[in-house]
Order: sequence, then structure tokens, then C-alpha cells
Amino acid sequence: MKTLVFDTGSIISIMTNNLMDVLIKLKEESHVDFIVTNEVKKELLDIPIQGKKFKLEAIMLDSYLKKYFKTFSNVSFNNIVNSVLNLCNNLFSVNGQYLKLVDRAEVEALIVASSMNADAFVVDERTIRLLAENPMKLHELFERKLHTKIQINNRNLREIMDKFSGMTILRSCDLMTIAYEKQLFVKFDFHEEFLDALLWGLKLRGCSVSEEEINEIIKIEINKGL
Repeated sequence: MKTLVFDTGSIISIMTNNLMDVLIKLKEESHVDFIVTNEVKKELLDIPIQGKKFKLEAIMLDSYLKKYFKTFSNVSFNNIVNSVLNLCNNLFSVNGQYLKLVDRAEVEALIVASSMNADAFVVDERTIRLLAENPMKLHELFERKLHTKIQINNRNLREIMDKFSGMTILRSCDLMTIAYEKQLFVKFDFHEEFLDALLWGLKLRGCSVSEEEINEIIKIEINKGL
């Protein structure tokens, strides 16, 4: 059985675009287990359900999580999460002050994906994705964004790269492109404008996909004849 471990943002991007049913169809057709961690579940349900703004979405999402997602719970992971959280948030510094890069939920999900040898870690946020895939590219992006020289803790960098290099990372846009290829959007015609609308909907609701990447995905799918 294949396994995908989800971060909070990727599920929110899919939920807010009314694509959860498509995600479940993809799960069933691909015979894959969906995993969330306790911290991710807390961000998706426990926190928003206490307020008003996102309470409805949380209640609706709760039924999907209970039926289609497995929750990973292991208190022995707490020390590992704390250690990796410390590595990541003490990686880049400006004038002696370290930059906070990630929060507990996304680090916990990353560690679980790695420890389970999951087929992929599904995450929409660019920072945690690049920490796992290419931390030096993340360093370059922060220097451009902040217009200043950013120091690197090389010891932490080596540890992070040793722990997570080689992981497969997917975003909500990647999953929905696969669903598009499998023609799981049964209510819609499959054409360039639909795919463009799908990818932009995900981008505008949190998925870190660039306009150039969207155009490239559309080009690839058109060449496939979809």
C-alpha cells in the first residue's frame, strides 16, 4: 500500500477549492493511505473549530479526516520533532538573529513522512519544501527577499540534508494534475482553460506554484493530448 503524509496547507488548498471529493477518488483509484499527524489535525480542526471564520470548513473537513485519513500518533516523536525544529529555525541568521523558518506541525509531518518511508510528503508551503529538497535555493530566495547577506549554520545544514535529502515532495497542484490526467473531474470538460483555472485556484489559496510552472504543466498536458 502506498502512503502519502499530508501537511496542513495542502489539505486547506484542496478543501477551499472544493476538491476533497476529487482527492478521495484519487486515493481510491491509486490504493494509497492518507496520513496526517496530531499537530496537523490540530491545525485543521481543533483550532479553527473554536472560532467563527473557519468553523464551517473545519466541521466539513472533519468527516473526510475521520473516514479517509489515518492519524499518526507517537509521543516518542516529540524529542525528534523538537530537535529538527531547532535545526531548521537555527539555520539562517541575519546580524546574529536566527530566522524562524517552520512551525511544529509541518516539521512533525516531514519527520513522519521520512520515518515511514512514505511515497511522498504532500506540502504546499515553499519554505518547508525547499528545506527538504534544496536548502541552498531557499537561502538564495531569502537573500533576494530580504536584500541582505544571510549567514548559514553549516552544521545544521549538513544534518538537515542528511535527514531529508532524496524525499519525494508533492504539492496539491501535483495531486490535482494527476487527478486531471486520470480524468477524475467527471463534471467538467478536459481542456486548457479548465486546467488553468484549477492550478490558479490552488495557487491563489496557498499552493506554492509559480506562473511559469503553471504554464509548463499546461503545456505538458496539452502535448499528452489531455
